[in-house]
Amino acid sequence: MVSAGAAPHSSGRMRAYKTAVRRRLAERVTAARKRQGLTHEQLAERAGIGVRELSRIANARVNVSIDIVSAVAAGLSVDVHDLFCPLGDRLESAFPILTPEDLDAVEASLDTLARVRRSLRRRRRIAPAK
Repeated sequence: MVSAGAAPHSSGRMRAYKTAVRRRLAERVTAARKRQGLTHEQLAERAGIGVRELSRIANARVNVSIDIVSAVAAGLSVDVHDLFCPLGDRLESAFPILTPEDLDAVEASLDTLARVRRSLRRRRRIAPAK
């Protein structure tokens, strides 16, 4: 099998290279979707594409346009590059574990923690000396 990173030089190798690139895209999209806990339907809706189109991408059955790849990347909140880089290169940084809703919850928790800390500091200043 031809690596998706190797440069093809013959028509047979070119076909193998294109297949390898489609497979890599399929693997990366599927990994990111599962990591984020998304269904095909949810990702398709986020990306603004049909579920059938997403299924074809996830099964490496279709040669997709850069517009579709960009839409899928946006639906996954990742950079287009992350959908093509080798699996080991940036796996942890490429696919955020936290969804935007998770980040909002973390931010709210940090705000609450800051308020509690301010309150405790005020109480210490008011408390009688021992």
